[in-house]
Amino acid sequence: MLDLRRTIVYPDYVASKLDLAPQEPVWQIERLRMADGEAMTHEQIYLKQKILPELTAHEAQGSLYRLIEQTIPIGYANQELEAVVLEKRLK
Repeated sequence: MLDLRRTIVYPDYVASKLDLAPQEPVWQIERLRMADGEAMTHEQIYLKQKILPELTAHEAQGSLYRLIEQTIPIGYANQELEAVVLEKRLK
């Protein structure tokens, strides 16, 4: 877990993909996924706050799908992956 914050500032594509109302709060989650002690993926996740109103950093380290399914069934999920050169701070 690198960062967890509640925000109303996010890219337009996030607002569109999540069908957000103007200034609707979201959780912005940044984390690294490790394999054999090496960072394999850097995740930047946006999640409507109303889905998990009281999300903690400890909870956000684990399965978000499991947490969400405790309150609502997941019928469909979409995740986009992009290969990029890492910024210096993430290297």
